[in-house]
Amino acid sequence: MIVIADRVFETSTTQGTGDILLAGPPTGFQSFVAGIGDTNQTYYHIDDGEDWESGIGTVTAGDPDILSRDEVLASSNAGAAVDWGAGTRNVRQVNISAVMATLRTSQEFTGDNTFSSKVAFKDKGELTISSGAVTVTGVSHTIDTESDAATDDLDTINGMADGQILVIRPANTDRTVVLKHNTGNIITGSGSDLSLDSDNKFAIIQYDDELEMAVVIATNNTATAEQGEKADTAVQPGDAFGAPLLHIQEQQTAGVPGNALTTSWTDRVPNTVVYNDTSVYGASPLTSGVITIPAGSYEFICVTANGAASSSYANTRDKLYNITASADIQQGLTSKNLGGFDVKAFQGRFTLGVESEIKIQSQIASGVANSYQGDSDFSSGIDVYTDIKLWKVG
Repeated sequence: MIVIADRVFETSTTQGTGDILLAGPPTGFQSFVAGIGDTNQTYYHIDDGEDWESGIGTVTAGDPDILSRDEVLASSNAGAAVDWGAGTRNVRQVNISAVMATLRTSQEFTGDNTFSSKVAFKDKGELTISSGAVTVTGVSHTIDTESDAATDDLDTINGMADGQILVIRPANTDRTVVLKHNTGNIITGSGSDLSLDSDNKFAIIQYDDELEMAVVIATNNTATAEQGEKADTAVQPGDAFGAPLLHIQEQQTAGVPGNALTTSWTDRVPNTVVYNDTSVYGASPLTSGVITIPAGSYEFICVTANGAASSSYANTRDKLYNITASADIQQGLTSKNLGGFDVKAFQGRFTLGVESEIKIQSQIASGVANSYQGDSDFSSGIDVYTDIKLWKVG
């Protein structure tokens, strides 16, 4: 750890280019051990009135105390360690100008660094969106809409360095700033647009140079732009995972059974979109029982009704299948019933590398007559035999 202190000054008669043996401080000054501390590093300057050397050294308490010359930053010997001859020289702790200038502009901290006091991310002022973009000059800004519009889209954030953290919030509580997902260089964790609709809403963003993207890593507003002005505390569709929801069912007229169950995997026929975040899944994610979803990571819950109208035992099972990849995504539980119907649920997480078509399939272990993917004795209303919810979480 590098330490600086006031009035640290000793003399030395050490010769050569090795460690400096310290001879103690004059009256009115303190030693390196007293001011800097044993085992700590500091910036030093040595001179004898003719030659000089500045660098970083480590203090070691002993008899005598020692200052090692870990790194020479500048010297009268063309930047190399001075080969000291006979005589007495002055050894001081100093604030080297080149180091101080760096600290006042930009500094990269490596290793383990501890800040024992406050670290402030000072507001660098208001930025106004211009053609969907802003250029940052600091790590904290308020953002206003172009021409004081009631709402404005922010597509692109310029001026960020790799790894930089940025905190933004609206400049005016009456104007909404919408962070557009993957329109310019901004991506959100939810995969949908993020609406900051009051001056107490914020987003924390980190720039990734490899992705060339400004990634929203935290926000206190989980509502998407499409959800608009709904209260943060209200339970919204998709809130189970705080992510965009696609909810699909197979709905049949009362008394109409689902597809027949066979010993081969048989497609189920979901036919109704109950809820769809169109900003993520598009206008038509369901066609003839096939669900089309974009690349990304998903949480899902799938509930099915199966059964055999027979006095025989029958095993049934379900799975989620990726048509695009020709591969199973996940299989659910196997259950056995006796001349009746069962309801099963399975859930999990999966990731798609590309936009994909998926479907739900069911199977019965033996060919039992009058076996269906759901059946009912109701004479009015609708019956639901398949229910699947998908949340895009990444």
